[in-house]
Amino acid sequence: MTTIAVAGGLGGDPDVRFTPSGQAVASASLAVERRWLDKRTDEWKSETTWFRLNVWGQLGENFAASCTKGTRVVVIGRLEVREWEKDGAKQKSVEITVDSIGPDLKWATAIVERTERN
Repeated sequence: MTTIAVAGGLGGDPDVRFTPSGQAVASASLAVERRWLDKRTDEWKSETTWFRLNVWGQLGENFAASCTKGTRVVVIGRLEVREWEKDGAKQKSVEITVDSIGPDLKWATAIVERTERN
């Protein structure tokens, strides 16, 4: 697996689920936008890549309690490509299993509160 670091905006509020064993997992979509100036046309262009975030355990619960749609975050995690078939067509998604996540302080300030370890 490939470890990556990306910064982007959340496309929706994190959704927290629990496995049958009680482990929390929060999921959300992340939009990573790349902008550049096209020197031929002197126009700004952009391209957005969407990632699915999977954030496990206490980190996932803290993520869901701290971030909402539109929050700019910095993510470090493992890149995974999932493939499946739906109605005879192959589908693919790019996901990040998150090891670390936090607010992007380029765009906001944050007040950090320590949580009790379970």
